Amino acid sequence: MAFIEIDHIRKIYRKATVTVPAVNDISFDIDKGEFLAIIGKSGSGKSTLLNLLGGLDTPTSGEIRFEGANLFAEGKDGLVKHRRHRVGMVFQSFQLIPGQTAAENIELALAFGGVSRSERKARALELLAQVGLAERADHYPAELSGGEAQRVAIARALANDPAILLADEPTGNLDTQNGDIVLGILQDLHRQGRTIIMITHDPDMARVAQRTIRMQDGQLLDSQLTHESLNAKAL
Repeated sequence: MAFIEIDHIRKIYRKATVTVPAVNDISFDIDKGEFLAIIGKSGSGKSTLLNLLGGLDTPTSGEIRFEGANLFAEGKDGLVKHRRHRVGMVFQSFQLIPGQTAAENIELALAFGGVSRSERKARALELLAQVGLAERADHYPAELSGGEAQRVAIARALANDPAILLADEPTGNLDTQNGDIVLGILQDLHRQGRTIIMITHDPDMARVAQRTIRMQDGQLLDSQLTHESLNAKAL
């Protein structure tokens, strides 16, 4: 049994008399500890698929199973638990709260997870150190560079030690240098055993993953191992 099973998932949006199949009958599996890149142009359905995996949206039909259990059969409470404890999400636009410091942004995620105040502070500082920003704990988002803000967002996504990290165009708003730093952090997390699912429109960025899935018009075109994965297996 695969860690994650996507089984004939469809997501259809209806506008008046028009139907738009954002995700159209997709099936594939994801192994535990895998680094998967989902690649496609704008409108290919990749963001919709990521939102379904994160429990931010529900499918029109089909199932997504985590360790055999259908995510969407668990009801609203199950989806809340999924978002709080099983997955961490990193967005292109960072989505940090402007009036809270870097540490406080992370502490808020821990508060939703039921962690005590003293533990929240210590955990936030630990996570900031992990992404190389220990000295920026008391800085507000407006005082951070784009690369630093994204690293804080990654630290926040890791707050409740999720089994899966979902990254939506995590370098889309960054220059090359900061983008490489963020990709390096994701690779380190993967080496530590974290399951990572990243969407991107950039084939060069996708090469850091073990496997790449290409989407177009809501459908899966192909799935292939990257050269890095093939080399790693050969070693």
